[in-house]
Amino acid sequence: MTSAVDAAMAALRQPGRAIPDAMANTPDVPGLYSVHACPEGLAQLGLASHQPSAPIYVGLATKSLRKRDTRQHFASTATGGSTVRRSCAALLADDLHLTPVPRGARSPRSKWRLADKAQEACLTEWMRAHLTLTIWPSPADVNLEATETLIIRVWHPPMNLSKDPVKWVHLQQRREAMASLAGPTC
Repeated sequence: MTSAVDAAMAALRQPGRAIPDAMANTPDVPGLYSVHACPEGLAQLGLASHQPSAPIYVGLATKSLRKRDTRQHFASTATGGSTVRRSCAALLADDLHLTPVPRGARSPRSKWRLADKAQEACLTEWMRAHLTLTIWPSPADVNLEATETLIIRVWHPPMNLSKDPVKWVHLQQRREAMASLAGPTC
């Protein structure tokens, strides 16, 4: 592995900051990020056997860690555009009483959102209480996509559905169930 990949992996293994702290301190630069869950959060997500120090999701921000992470994944209205939020919502739907609806008239079925702002706020509150965020601001000469892909293939974070040949079947099933409940987009 390259020194950049090693540096990214070392940084992203760290447990991270609580979401409110991360939101206040994440830089407006490109980089990689990892999402971790506390033991209680892992249990609620159905990941009780997952190593507590291992990330549950790894992603990239090609333009801004601040905008991608704190404003998209951890904002109260962004479930339709966030893999992390849709995965959490699918796994927590029964516990948090979350209902999916189509994201828009022309969106694919897989791109659903939650039914109302109260449900979005409930999910956001859960995420802020149970998840932490770790970032790795990238040096300018690093191929972020290649670095992210390699890390995902080495770590197999359970909530990464793309770029990993090892997929968590339960998560796929829960997301498909939410898409079915959301109904047709026409």
